Amino acid sequence: MRNIKLTISYDGSGFHGWQAQKNAATIQETMEAAITRMTGHKVNLIASGRTDAGVHAVAQVANFRTSTGIPPQGFMNGLNSMLMPGIAVIAAEEADPEFHARTWAKGKEYLYRIVMSGCRLPLLHSRAWVINKPVDIRAMKDAAAFLTGTHDFISFAKSGSSVKTTVRTISRIDLETVTNPEYTSLGLEEIRIKIRADGFLRCMVRNLVGFLADTGLGLKDPATTPDVLASRDRKGAGSCAPAGGLYLNRVFY
Repeated sequence: MRNIKLTISYDGSGFHGWQAQKNAATIQETMEAAITRMTGHKVNLIASGRTDAGVHAVAQVANFRTSTGIPPQGFMNGLNSMLMPGIAVIAAEEADPEFHARTWAKGKEYLYRIVMSGCRLPLLHSRAWVINKPVDIRAMKDAAAFLTGTHDFISFAKSGSSVKTTVRTISRIDLETVTNPEYTSLGLEEIRIKIRADGFLRCMVRNLVGFLADTGLGLKDPATTPDVLASRDRKGAGSCAPAGGLYLNRVFY
């Protein structure tokens, strides 16, 4: 059996996340159906991790096994001819026989987009979090400094998580302000947050971004960040950022 590695980009706004489920459109089942049409046999497409409903991916990594002789470029071209416009294979290659997209991953980087605007922005519907007040990026950076490193992030995990450990290591959190590309003529400011870690808990990135936004809006003091981590209390971490502004940016192996 050959092991094929795919890098997939998708707009998650029309899907109920990555993982296949009954009575809901998902990225996994859409991809598996297309691969099955090409190979003539059912496949199990393994991703580096699950993205939630509405979350996008710049470069999700997945692998599947097949006995067919279709070359990687053939899979890429063939799948892209069948997939809807919101999903595309941007790279395909023959992987090590033991390669596993999830267990071999050393870390991931997520991107989150916040746009400051006093009015609705139709082009950013399901693409970014539009906040109608100025956000202090300096305060956000101060809070982010406390979040980097190895910590128990249970305060930023979705309630009811059943993972063995909630300790993760965030290697970096980068925040920058740019002019929003969709509305350049309006000069709208966009804050782009990139968070890189060895792994993430369920909803951890959205909860971290929500907390950072609260500090930028003056609702929380950045100096209280260590206390929020130590509290192990999800309620103390504040807001959960909307799914539409989140992108799986890179997976590291």
